[in-house]
Amino acid sequence: MTEHDAFIDDLMRRSDQIVAELRVDETIGRYVDNRPLPRPFVGAGPIQLVVVDLDASSCDERRRDRSAAVLNLDRKPHPLYRFVERICRPLGLSLHDNVYATNACKNFFSPRPNAIKRRDKVDVLARSWDQWRELLLLELARFPDAIVCTLGQPILRLLLKPGQPRNLGHYWGMTEYYTKHQSRQFRCVEAEASSIGRRFVPLYHLYSTGVQYFRTFRHDYLLSVIRGQWSVEVRSGESDG
Repeated sequence: MTEHDAFIDDLMRRSDQIVAELRVDETIGRYVDNRPLPRPFVGAGPIQLVVVDLDASSCDERRRDRSAAVLNLDRKPHPLYRFVERICRPLGLSLHDNVYATNACKNFFSPRPNAIKRRDKVDVLARSWDQWRELLLLELARFPDAIVCTLGQPILRLLLKPGQPRNLGHYWGMTEYYTKHQSRQFRCVEAEASSIGRRFVPLYHLYSTGVQYFRTFRHDYLLSVIRGQWSVEVRSGESDG
């Protein structure tokens, strides 16, 4: 067993304790799914990129029993595996060796959180975030020099301090959300604007509405916000295919 394995085993024990607490919560307990939690994915080498997804519920409910690892990164043919590979490529990183992937909120909700919020006006992610936040901070502290990136709009809003721009398009140089690219004023989220105390790179999710925009400008964005901020060097000539 490696040090990372022991750390993740302890993390899973703590996660199970939090899920037990959430199940008896008067407001959100009825939405907590009883399925086993997916384990964080950890690469075999030095971790240089931490990928944070919002929660385990992003996958189809019928396929949740197959989710042994966060983002299905234990399943190489999976679309999310290929998606994270394309994030790694211009950074000169290997998904297999250099990536740690986790969920901010580690349990499943049923139905999905957006459906719960729309139907019952209950924000299960916001209500459970205080319990999950401390675990995410432990994970990030384990990799203090790694690039941190998030996937999608909802997690961006969860991790921002009040008063910060909350539209993903703001950080990707769009003058209006999901409109034609104009200004290319690329930004990351600085540590002082973040509720986790770390600078992070807000990326589009594979399932985001704006993912085609992400594919078009991914390399330019990474080049702009990562060069000079982290020790990883973006490859200037890397194709974004």
